[in-house]
Amino acid sequence: MAMVELAILMPLLVMLVFGVFELGRALYQEQLITKAATAGARYMTRAYGALDQDCATQSSWDSAVDNAKTLTVFAGQETPLITNLELSDVAVAVTRRVLPSPASPVCVIQLTVTLPFASIFGETLVPFTSIGVMTLNASAEAVYIGE
Repeated sequence: MAMVELAILMPLLVMLVFGVFELGRALYQEQLITKAATAGARYMTRAYGALDQDCATQSSWDSAVDNAKTLTVFAGQETPLITNLELSDVAVAVTRRVLPSPASPVCVIQLTVTLPFASIFGETLVPFTSIGVMTLNASAEAVYIGE
């Protein structure tokens, strides 16, 4: 009788344990890319001469974006922070906004990272289910200083 109960409950327990494990991995990786996006955005705020007063890109913009992407992906290491994180997963944009205080236009740098979560189970997030793989997203905004 105990073997029958174990046979019935074992798949549920396996799904629960591995589901919690994968969710923990996903949250950890989301935190990593959020911190990396923040570091990349902060780098861009200090990229001297990358933008003019009207938020138009200047000659040093492309090299500053490349450096910010490299910082976001590698964080000063030789290997990426996350195995499947690539430079193409990082996007940098600039917008001109008027902030409430002081009421003057500023250039806001937005750095976003979009990365499909690589589950250890391949196509499914949790074994024995049809739950698909999720996408990890991180975004950071900072006001351009340029000094």
